[in-house]
Amino acid sequence: MEIAVDRDLCASTGNCVLIAPEVFHFEGDELVYLRSPGEAYREQVEDAVRSCPMQAISLTLTPPE
Repeated sequence: MEIAVDRDLCASTGNCVLIAPEVFHFEGDELVYLRSPGEAYREQVEDAVRSCPMQAISLTLTPPE
């Protein structure tokens, strides 16, 4: 699983931080996130993607090895 955030679209609403704080957080005004958080966080990340009002978060699923 790979996460990408389009920083041009991101409005820093913090929905992703509230939903998946182990994956997303702010350092000052900058959103920081784990690019490959692992399957344990998949449900939270999918919820964060759906809750982003700007649709700035994308998720690419990788097939299991």
